[in-house]
Amino acid sequence: MHHHKRNSTLHQVVSPQRPPSAPTPTAGYTQNPSTSIEQATPISSKLVCVAMDHHGHPPLHLPSPPQMPGHYHWLLHLPPAFWAHMNLYLDYHDILNLSMLSSQFRAVQVEKYLPWTARHAAVARCDREAAALVARRHGSQYCACYICFRMKPVDEFQRPSDAYTFARVIQRDAYTGRRIFEPVGEPLPGEVGNIVQPPSMPSSPAGMGMGMGIGLGIGIGMMGIGPSGSDLTRPVPGHMPVLQIHTSRGPVAIVSRSGWTPQAPGAEVGQIESLRRYCIDCALETRLLVPADVTTTQDNQRLWVCRCREAWPETVRRCDSCQMNQVFRD
Repeated sequence: MHHHKRNSTLHQVVSPQRPPSAPTPTAGYTQNPSTSIEQATPISSKLVCVAMDHHGHPPLHLPSPPQMPGHYHWLLHLPPAFWAHMNLYLDYHDILNLSMLSSQFRAVQVEKYLPWTARHAAVARCDREAAALVARRHGSQYCACYICFRMKPVDEFQRPSDAYTFARVIQRDAYTGRRIFEPVGEPLPGEVGNIVQPPSMPSSPAGMGMGMGIGLGIGIGMMGIGPSGSDLTRPVPGHMPVLQIHTSRGPVAIVSRSGWTPQAPGAEVGQIESLRRYCIDCALETRLLVPADVTTTQDNQRLWVCRCREAWPETVRRCDSCQMNQVFRD
């Protein structure tokens, strides 16, 4: 059984790729709230009952608007301009929930627009909550991967002594941040300025919430359609500016657009990146684990890597795909 193909039970984020443009909606179409299938509703439908021909009789034939595919979620009918900005104001968890609404949302992958700091802070919060839960109930432990931004069981991570702390970026996708690493040792004093550190970990729940946008809704005030009571709070040095939106449930703080510019994670090519915890899947994808490597998981299971970069337990003697035999190392 492939070790790294186990499914995570918490926030699953699909692998990054360039999202397609969202379909442009047809004006005058709404969705029936009692069903997931869109209903074609002309804008003039409310006027049909009073529409008459020149003899004073109702028209015999009304034009039938085209039916939209029923499997398209109505939110995907919003114009591309909405999708270009909605990610700037939604909570990371809300965006992940959107990706689970339908296969179209999963394909759009709007969470990949979020900056590195927002995704990093989101999994950091989940990581902290998971550790606290284990301490209280002694349940199954989950850990955060700071490369794919997922929560996974501990048996999908290497033990700390087997993981790398620093790696040089040799390839990087500027859009998704997907990287290929070359592991390096402890940097020399002269290389300190070339090391890219991951986003800092918030020291308080409030700071972590601000880094994530926890509990924040869509910033309609920032798009010119918000309440007249919207106002910008005084900027704080070192923090992102915040917009106050006054709603029926009280004021809501929304991080302004300037603080949520898309930023792919990771260092640039040639730079050394300081690594936080990463899962075995990401180690294989980023070449931190290469064929013939042997590693040990946090639950003390030994794994070996074949030529097709699959991680196998010791019970598997040969890879059926590349025919590589099991690797034995002390």
